[in-house]
Amino acid sequence: MPKFNPPEAFQFAESSDWPEWKHRFLRFRSATKLNEEDGDVQVSSLIYAIGRAAERVFAAFKFAADGDNVKFDTVIGKFDAHLVPYTEAIYERSAFNISVQQNGGSVEAFIGRLYDFSHNCNYGESKDDLIRDRLIVGLINKELSIELQLVTDLTLDGVIQKARHSELVKSQVSNQKCSSMEEVRYP
Repeated sequence: MPKFNPPEAFQFAESSDWPEWKHRFLRFRSATKLNEEDGDVQVSSLIYAIGRAAERVFAAFKFAADGDNVKFDTVIGKFDAHLVPYTEAIYERSAFNISVQQNGGSVEAFIGRLYDFSHNCNYGESKDDLIRDRLIVGLINKELSIELQLVTDLTLDGVIQKARHSELVKSQVSNQKCSSMEEVRYP
């Protein structure tokens, strides 16, 4: 089995990076089968990977029951509570609901922003449908938006695929026009 290094030490000054760092650590935990180890090994590995500052933070945690300090899910939940800033779903939802593709911005960047915003919206089961709908109405390409609104059984993956493909084709056509004009001007 290949050897994997844990993610680089977490920078506490950048607490907004915690969800991404945690996601990388959870992937590392799975890839190395650390998740099959005893809780105290998993917790020690987590604290070690986070870095030196984690020792002080961990020491300050209060646990409800004896033994909770060696339960991985409990400890990572404590770090979540410590590092993830409180966000109100209403604010996050308003930011999500007014999102549109930026002029000059790619469809890919817009999709990424929608996923980022939706993360803290607590949309639950309807998250994909809401991202799909916001993507459709927020596209710069209004002809594509109208076309997509006419499809009754469209999934999020279908919208993403069509939006990416449309952007690619427009870019290719634009490049063809530029090439054709250069050939005409400079035989």
